[in-house]
Amino acid sequence: MPLAIVERALRAKQLSYKVFRTSSAAADAKSTWIVCETNPAPRTHLESGTTIRLTVAPSCK
Repeated sequence: MPLAIVERALRAKQLSYKVFRTSSAAADAKSTWIVCETNPAPRTHLESGTTIRLTVAPSCK
């Protein structure tokens, strides 16, 4: 799923998150990043104060 959509959804729910890139290519535009993995997994109960880790890349191959 595109990072922008995931970020919008998390902000709407007032959830804390951090973005981690798997690609070191600086030329990749953030608008093209795809969320490949989340930790904790989607639909997991979150304790108060949990920060969600979003692993992103230009593609999830």
